[in-house]
Amino acid sequence: MLSTSTLLATTVAGNILYCLTLVIYRLCFHPLARYPGPKLAAISWWYEFYYDGILYGKYTFKIQELHKKYGPIIRVTPDELHCNDPEFLDTLYPNGSIPRDKYLHFINTLKYVLNTPNSLYVPYKIAIDERI
Repeated sequence: MLSTSTLLATTVAGNILYCLTLVIYRLCFHPLARYPGPKLAAISWWYEFYYDGILYGKYTFKIQELHKKYGPIIRVTPDELHCNDPEFLDTLYPNGSIPRDKYLHFINTLKYVLNTPNSLYVPYKIAIDERI
């Protein structure tokens, strides 16, 4: 049987290995890895938390600085891009005839928000239910 210290050391080593693997994945193999931006922002959400939580909402201003440094499309979190290019808006927000690939998390969030009795948003709820 394993001792407590061996089990603890194995758990700590496993967590460190997981975190390193996650960092390598997000920087090199993630679908958004090719977009410019701060590496810390690409690794975790702590970058955004620092500017929004610790510095009380300064992330919007920081994003503008990042656009000056990195260009019109930047990676601001591991799973988000920020666009400061007006000509890209039609691609980013297409009309209703062009399907968009959204994370299931966002679709489910809308599904629960719109799943209220006598909802005024029934057409949107039906469209979301059909997509799932």
